[in-house]
Amino acid sequence: MLKRSFTTAAIALCAGALLTTGVGQAAATGPGNPAPRDVSASNCSGEDFAVTLRAQTEPGSFLLELRNTSDQSCLLGGWVHLTPVTAKGTPIEVPTDYVEIPTPPVGDQRLEPGATAYSGVRAEYGDTDFTAVGFDATPADMTGKSPTAVEGAGEPYPRLQIKDLRVGTLQPTPENVLS
Repeated sequence: MLKRSFTTAAIALCAGALLTTGVGQAAATGPGNPAPRDVSASNCSGEDFAVTLRAQTEPGSFLLELRNTSDQSCLLGGWVHLTPVTAKGTPIEVPTDYVEIPTPPVGDQRLEPGATAYSGVRAEYGDTDFTAVGFDATPADMTGKSPTAVEGAGEPYPRLQIKDLRVGTLQPTPENVLS
């Protein structure tokens, strides 16, 4: 009995360590990672948007702008999923929290053609094995990637050693998204 309890405790400890370090976290949800609203019936995909991350004066702080480049109204799922990428376009897996800041997602948020929604993004920098020079972005619960530009974080392109990210909810105005 003692051997079985020790084995069970060891397995639980290893599983907890994997969750803490973010291994296999692609679909993590919970108090720090609320599930996006189901917009799978949306007639839009990631390719229907352009994403711009604008570096702010506080290091690691970005204003995310999601612009609808299509000719149709698009239902949004609350967040934009961000993945840092290397110069070769290889995704860099980093722990990412999708938080309800400044507020929970706007209910039935539609983005009209040419309109923009906003979100705050915080990056924690530190020693990592990879350097990000950009991001892949996909609106929550949609397929396809959005073209993503990073402005003000290094020229001609950023060189970011990102340890983790925190992404706030999409909002109709940029006010308070960087809270």
